[in-house]
Amino acid sequence: MTHLFRLRFQIFDGEEDYDQDGLTDAEESIYGTNPMLGDSDLDGLTDYEEIYTYFTSPNKYDTDGDSISDFKEIQIGSDPLVFDSNVKRTQTLTVNIDNEEHPSEVESVSVKCYMDGCILDNTTITDIYGIDEQSSSINALIGVPVEIESNAAFSSATITFKYSDDVDESNLKIMWYDEENYQYVVLDNSVVDTVNNTVSVNTTHFSKYMLIDMSVWVNTFVGVCMTSENYFYIPSGEMDPSEYLGWLLEREADSDGDGLPNCMETGGMLNNCGQLVYTDPYKSDTDGDGLSDGEEMGAVKDLTDVLPYSYIQEYATILPYSAKQHPYFFYCFMQKSSPIKAEPIVPLINGGLLNDGIITLGLGGEPYYWNQIDDGYIHVTDYPADSIEDPKIRPEIYTYGAYGGDQNWFSVIPDNTDETDIYDVINMLPALDMQHEGCGLIALNDVTMYLQEGDKTISFTDYRMILYGYYADLYFTDYAVSKIGLPLTPPTILNSLNTYNGEYSKEYEISPIGGDRDILLGRIKASIISGKPVIALITNISTVSSDDESYYDNWVKIYSMEDAYLNENNSCFSDVFDYTNHVTNYHYVTITGVLIDRNTGKTYLRIQTWGMERYIEYDDFYEKCQNYLSVDFNEGVGEMKVSCLIYGV
Repeated sequence: MTHLFRLRFQIFDGEEDYDQDGLTDAEESIYGTNPMLGDSDLDGLTDYEEIYTYFTSPNKYDTDGDSISDFKEIQIGSDPLVFDSNVKRTQTLTVNIDNEEHPSEVESVSVKCYMDGCILDNTTITDIYGIDEQSSSINALIGVPVEIESNAAFSSATITFKYSDDVDESNLKIMWYDEENYQYVVLDNSVVDTVNNTVSVNTTHFSKYMLIDMSVWVNTFVGVCMTSENYFYIPSGEMDPSEYLGWLLEREADSDGDGLPNCMETGGMLNNCGQLVYTDPYKSDTDGDGLSDGEEMGAVKDLTDVLPYSYIQEYATILPYSAKQHPYFFYCFMQKSSPIKAEPIVPLINGGLLNDGIITLGLGGEPYYWNQIDDGYIHVTDYPADSIEDPKIRPEIYTYGAYGGDQNWFSVIPDNTDETDIYDVINMLPALDMQHEGCGLIALNDVTMYLQEGDKTISFTDYRMILYGYYADLYFTDYAVSKIGLPLTPPTILNSLNTYNGEYSKEYEISPIGGDRDILLGRIKASIISGKPVIALITNISTVSSDDESYYDNWVKIYSMEDAYLNENNSCFSDVFDYTNHVTNYHYVTITGVLIDRNTGKTYLRIQTWGMERYIEYDDFYEKCQNYLSVDFNEGVGEMKVSCLIYGV
């Protein structure tokens, strides 16, 4: 652990510049800035830049109070000294595609748009390779597909894909996915710039977009038409696709009653990606996901609706042997989801099956089995049973170990011989109330450990030593300036995460929990996909007395593994709670995954808290944390008044 016992005592000299931000320590004292932080207000601009270049406040995240940080105003070309978030301007958002496990042909994707607000806050570009399996499986795909979302009003935008030098530039096009009609649409107005290695297109809407090789796209369909058994061939001029399907069902057996004739299921069905899909003619639901094969394959259209004849004339390099093999006479299915691969089929605790609708997203973008104990992340084992304050709410810990740390393990200062090497250090620290105020330190320690080493199994004794050492390091490093103590504030956590590898790198940002629901969720997903756990501070400023029966109604509800079963509403979580053990407020948790229950339309966040793997419903979390509007974010974030996310970028 690089952070273990890096105890440093600083001697400050007025002419020194400890944080190397361009201001001497004497100047930092004059301006009231932090001489140990190059960016005191954590807005992305150094203290020197704010004072001498942009004339903004180095101690205020958003100098003009228009809800756009000083750094972001500079980036989008607005004035950080003028309240102008409602003024429309041309802005650009660029996201680098840098996941080493994904195809690398696309280097970045950008959106240029005329809109108000801040495009960095209201618009997201997300790499969905492997998440959207259908788009990721397209043969013609170059690089990765992306999903672009925005809550800002706009009339048009320019989307640009930047590709690598080894990409064949001959037949590049941008394609988008029409979710309403389940159809991939090639954009003929794509403009290729071979000098700058970019392909751009003007659009009036956002969706899923991807860069494709047009020749591969066309010849994939043509090749399937030539090699198939032609069960989706339509005699020229006789009937439209839907009529033909009905006509065929009257003449051919449909043994499983899924609306697809046996001959189609065994002979192959052409889908909207140019793939042949084979299903079991004797099982209406081949993959057991709760949807019939017919439902998943979707509606039938003429192939020329997907692949206009002009495309075939221009790009086809394979010529049909006969009219029956010509794409002009074929139809294809507008496939909604895969009938041969469930996402994923998950065994429930009670032994049943939750068939369809559960999508999970773990650290690094990989799916996981949500109701099986996760022995990844920070897995703590080998601790005495009496270290658990209330074993009734943590029964799985005895058998499987803990999911990260638990502040209840630190209710007393350690005095056993295994920890005597840090005993003297602990006595030098201020009074520790780890049991009630240590959640932020637990979250910071665990995330730092994960960023440095990945999934890790560690003993209970070693975990306690590392945590105390980490706190001692934070305290002695920052004490002269900030007199750091518990509970940790969000800026302290943010700065520590951005220096976890020994030098400052802006890998994490901070944001209040508010604004657009989907944009905030997009930030969480993007951070999780990139392998960066998210730390969330849950606070709820409530006027209800603790004696009131409705007091806990305003707290965020926590779902445990024991709550998980397929109930009468076809939901994967129960709605029955013991409020004493299943709610939280004024508490840090670490988000390590996202779960989408398509049966109910609900989204859940997998969290680490109190040494357990638990869940919170995203909308419950989002709505109950909407308290920052009544508190100045610049002040509240430093005083734990504001619910906020510390997320990876």
